Amino acid sequence: MLPGHSPETKIGNNALPHLQGLDNADYKPLIENMIAQFRDDAGPVTHSADVAAAVWLAATDPGTPLKIAAGEDAIKWMAEAD
Repeated sequence: MLPGHSPETKIGNNALPHLQGLDNADYKPLIENMIAQFRDDAGPVTHSADVAAAVWLAATDPGTPLKIAAGEDAIKWMAEAD
C-alpha cells in the first residue's frame, strides 16, 4: 500500500523520524524540500478511508497488484512514475 499525503493520518509523522540525510550538507536541502512538500495541503490528498480501502483490498483479494496506490494524489504519482 502506497499512501499519498494524508493529513488525517499519522503515516507522515511516523515516517519523519526515519528520514536519513538531514545531517548531510549535500542532502539536507533536498530532504527539507521533500518534508515541506509533504506538509503542503494544497491539492489532492489521501484520506484515511483511502488507506483503509487499499489495505482491505490487499487483505481480501488475492489478485491485488503488489503496489496499491491509496488516495487521489498517490494514484497520480504512480501514473507519473510509470
